[in-house]
Amino acid sequence: MTDAPPATWGDLAAEHKPRTDTVRVCMRGDLVAEIGRLEQQLPALERADAMSNDPDRAPELARRILDLQAEAAAHEREFVFTAIGQRAWSGLLADHPPTDEQRQAGADHNPETFPYEAVARSCTNVAGTATDVQVLADRLSLGDWSKLWNCCLAVNLGGTVLPKCVGATALLQHSDES
Repeated sequence: MTDAPPATWGDLAAEHKPRTDTVRVCMRGDLVAEIGRLEQQLPALERADAMSNDPDRAPELARRILDLQAEAAAHEREFVFTAIGQRAWSGLLADHPPTDEQRQAGADHNPETFPYEAVARSCTNVAGTATDVQVLADRLSLGDWSKLWNCCLAVNLGGTVLPKCVGATALLQHSDES
């Protein structure tokens, strides 16, 4: 915080930096599923190894899981979202009004078009159109699409309240005591 407040609204506008956030999505859901399947097998294989005189098989499975995790991590993609500003956001809402039926259900936008346009406009590190976003969204799981959409919503609708940083505060208090 500065000693003196900015002198004008223009000063405040010049000082403002839009909220930005990042989310990562693995583009290889097949690898994630395989890791989960093998992780479920691991405890039983460890028990079998403990009861057998045969060579242990669990370490080989564990190595396979770690290899798949590394491969899946290599297929994670980062999506950077930046707030587009309230005027641009309101304009997008106006460009994608709800149908009468959607409005009666309480929607303030057309959920069949608006989310894809909002993601396309807010994601700053991936080029493309709302149609391109929809093609990807149609291939993603609901959970992965929700990561993208929720990040878009968070940067555009969320405020800039400073987080409490409980972990950092506790760490520094603990290190000061020692």
